[in-house]
Parts: sequence; C-alpha cells; structure tokens
Amino acid sequence: MLGVISSLERQTSDLIGILKRGSKKIKSLLKKKWRNVRMNYKEMKQLTEKIWQEIQKTRDAGQKEYARTDSNVFANFERTGKSLGIPPQKVLMIFLMKHFDGIISHIEGHTSQREPVTGRIKDAIVYLMLLWGMVEEENEI
Repeated sequence: MLGVISSLERQTSDLIGILKRGSKKIKSLLKKKWRNVRMNYKEMKQLTEKIWQEIQKTRDAGQKEYARTDSNVFANFERTGKSLGIPPQKVLMIFLMKHFDGIISHIEGHTSQREPVTGRIKDAIVYLMLLWGMVEEENEI
C-alpha cells in the first residue's frame, strides 16, 4: 500500500511539474478554469479573425461547387429558383433556414449532428453575405 501511495505522489509531482512548465495553452486553460473567466476581448478578436478566414475558404469553395462560374455568384440560387418557380432570394432563405434549424437543434441540446454546429454557423454567415450581395445587386438595378 505504501508503494502505491509513493507512486501516486511521484506521478502527482511529475504532473504538477509538467503543468508548471507546460505550454501557454495549458496554462491559459487552467487559468480560465480556476478563475471562471469568460472569453475576453483579445481572445474574441483572435477567434473573429480565424472565423473570417474560414468563412472566406467556405465562400470560395462554394463558388466553385455551387455557382460553377465566377461570372455569377448567384447562379445556384437562380437555377434552383427557375426549377421551382420561386425567386433566388427565397431559395437562399430555404437553404439558410436549414442551417438555422440545425443551430436551434444544437441550442436545444441535440449535439449529435452530422456536422459540428460551428460549420452550420459558418454556412449561415456565408448565406447572409450572399443575401447582402443580392440586396446590393437589387439596389443597383
């Protein structure tokens, strides 16, 4: 029994040493956990920059996959709208609402979805940007 206790003491001491020398990320996580602090301005700013980069990647990939052309960013919505007899803006809203439904489901506790909720949020932001583009285009006409 004494051997087990001294082994645990050594392991605990080793773990404390690792944590003391550990990476900035570990230290940051420990500080947050112990201080019970929410995300601060600097952390949110860094996250925002990361999100914008991911949004741009998603937007570029979607352009190639869905619009299939650089000359008309709304081509997918126009094709689908023509097939269904509805305006492109309504098509966009239907696609967007699918993501809102997944986000709401996550908020209500259903966390086992096909894709992480952050992916749905990112897609929703891209759709809102496209809707903004449609509004801009509408205002120019």
